Formats: sequence, C-alpha cells, structure tokens
Amino acid sequence: MGFFDSLNEAGRGFGAAAKDAARTAKLNVRLRSLDEKLSKEYENLGRKYYEKHKDETSAENRRIQEIFTEIADTKDELADIRGEVVCPDCGEYVPKNAKFCPNCGADMNVFEDTDTVDSEVVDEDEAFEDEGSEAEEEKPADEEKKPEESEETEEKKED
Repeated sequence: MGFFDSLNEAGRGFGAAAKDAARTAKLNVRLRSLDEKLSKEYENLGRKYYEKHKDETSAENRRIQEIFTEIADTKDELADIRGEVVCPDCGEYVPKNAKFCPNCGADMNVFEDTDTVDSEVVDEDEAFEDEGSEAEEEKPADEEKKPEESEETEEKKED
C-alpha cells in the first residue's frame, strides 16, 4: 500500500496547490477591484477640489481649462460633420432641427440665431443726439464764426 499512500499524498499536495492558486487568483482580482475603487475616489476628490478652486489661476487649472476647450471644439467639429449640435446642458449630440434635447430636455432654440451677427441696440433718439453733438464738435472754426459775423453785419446795418 505504500504506492497508493504516496499517490494519495501527492493528490493532497495538488489539491492544496490548486486551492492556493484559486485563492491567489481571487485575492489578485480583489486587489485590482480595490485599486480601481481607490482610483475612482481619487478622481472624485480631484474633481471636487477642482470645482472648489477652478476660479484660481494655477497652472493646473489652466491646463484643465485648455483640455475642456479642446474637448468642446472637437465635439462641435464632430457635431458639424454629423449635421448635429452639442446640447449646452448635457453635452450630447442633438439633430440641428431639434427643438429640445432628447437626452435632458434642454431648449435647443439657442441655436436658431447663431448665424446672425450680434449688433448693439441703440435708442434712435440717443443716436441722433450723439450725431448732433459730434457734428457740433467737428465744425471747422470758420463755421462757428459765421453766426457772429452775421450778427455784426446786422448791427452795422441798423446803425
């Protein structure tokens, strides 16, 4: 029976090795999962810190803002190729003719007047007053003297 005893012992050794291998694999999976959770927590903490300090002028904040700008420009370019626009609220792609974003419900009418040029609204009365005062300031010296000359000639005529 010595042969069977040695096989039995060898089997126990393989069984223990298999259990150790399985346990090691489980522990490695658990470590990767915990590392991912930790990374997400660091990421969330970083986002919270950035949100709290985003108005500060640090090199890190400028780099983050540059990346945000580049992302927005790239999304706009992609949307243009697709015949879409980017929702200003949620950032999803929306057909150009949509009235509302299908993702968040935001009003998409903000894009209707994008092709027009912004112009300054001026009150007509103020515009004419401004033109009149500019015209008076721009009169040559000769024109300002003419009314006085005409008064002098009228006085001479009366004498």
